[in-house]
Amino acid sequence: MRRCEYCGGQYADKVTLCPVDGQATVNPEAKPQVVGGGDRTQVAFNAKVVSPLAAAGSYRVFVRGGDLLFIQIESETSSVLSALAPFLGPAGGVIPLLTWLFCRRMAKDYLARLETDDPENLLRDHAKNFRLHLAEIREAELAPPPRLGFSGKAIGSITLWLRHSEQLKLVMAKREDMEALRQLLAPTLRAALRVMAEWSVTADQYEQLPAQKH
Repeated sequence: MRRCEYCGGQYADKVTLCPVDGQATVNPEAKPQVVGGGDRTQVAFNAKVVSPLAAAGSYRVFVRGGDLLFIQIESETSSVLSALAPFLGPAGGVIPLLTWLFCRRMAKDYLARLETDDPENLLRDHAKNFRLHLAEIREAELAPPPRLGFSGKAIGSITLWLRHSEQLKLVMAKREDMEALRQLLAPTLRAALRVMAEWSVTADQYEQLPAQKH
């Protein structure tokens, strides 16, 4: 069952927009991933930042009160190199292997830290790590995954419009990550959260709403 956070109406799982007030519905049972344990239990989900380019990369996003802490787990540079490898001939085949050998140990240690360390400490590890206050988000739009200029698995995207006309575009690889962020935004944004896509069981991703296809 899904619920409209605006009027409280409850609907079937396939209803993503409330027929009464047109607001987005959410799954009350969908929750962000819980990582760690004991005193270090914390809520998080995964997202890929595709815009702005300066922040591009894959992130673990921790929920800390009214803040989202973006901790980079893979830069867009390594993703681009892997994507270009097939076009570079015999030499291109060496790129993934060298990248893997170079990053293996560091990645293993860092992933372990992601599960146990305080996100506030991780925030200082890299210049691309950043904090986003939920209060800074003015509007949001849930849409299908981008068709061009993106590599890797994607089931949908969320664009956030911030203060000072800044824009942050996130792409999700898993439905639970998308629902986690949507759940966080719904109570705060209400009418400012636009849903332009619905979940397609057949395609296993979000697709444009029928009314938007024409």
